[in-house]
Amino acid sequence: MMTPSKKLLLLAVLALLAACTETPKVNPSPAAQDQPAEPANPAFEKKISEGIDFIGLGNEPFWGLDIDFEKTMQFSTPDGGLVSAPAVMAKKAQDGALIYESQAEGNTLKVTVRKEDCSDGMSDNRYDYSITAVVNGKQYKGCGKYLAASPGSYWTLQSMNGKPAGESTFPTGRFPVLQISTKESRYAGSDGCNNILGKATVTGNSIKLEPGISTMMACPDDGHEEYGKALYAVTEFKIENRQLTLSAGGKPVLVYGL
Repeated sequence: MMTPSKKLLLLAVLALLAACTETPKVNPSPAAQDQPAEPANPAFEKKISEGIDFIGLGNEPFWGLDIDFEKTMQFSTPDGGLVSAPAVMAKKAQDGALIYESQAEGNTLKVTVRKEDCSDGMSDNRYDYSITAVVNGKQYKGCGKYLAASPGSYWTLQSMNGKPAGESTFPTGRFPVLQISTKESRYAGSDGCNNILGKATVTGNSIKLEPGISTMMACPDDGHEEYGKALYAVTEFKIENRQLTLSAGGKPVLVYGL
């Protein structure tokens, strides 16, 4: 017989499944600017207010995943099981998947997110991401979606100094990526050629990224140099419409998307 706690979690998961036809955009962080006109569902509204950026869900068995890219990842099941681990920066696999791997208090949580069409298997709702979660060695599969975005999201460059990022600037087709951890005051990513890592100072909407360490690959183009100059000159940022914009002196210089 299903216990009251199992019934409550099952109802919450079903509410999320039914509400996933629209994506509210809000970031509770003072630095972020996503604000939804009308939350699509009270369950989403509550998660957004708690700072949740990304959710995952699955069935057989039912499970849920909440990620605040600035703080924690939490995996839960209807029987009351809960695994919580610190949010970490993603590692990008060769097939393009993003891997978030963390541990705490003897628990391990590895989340692999792929940008691909995904069905929850219970409704007509479709999702833009598939998820594989490995929790203490046990694997779960399901779908996911963004509720909001934050500096800690995995950002890919869309334009630089007003021009679209393309093969003319990055001939290898490897575009710069960026993640910013306000909690750890650091950033990580790539300049389109080499991996980079350095100190990030974020206060409100003000930001300063300092040159740090980098791999030393030979680069076949000058795009990485232009990108570096722009990146280390930025003074403020905003997040809206699923885009991160870094500006220098009020002028947008780098625009990223999810």
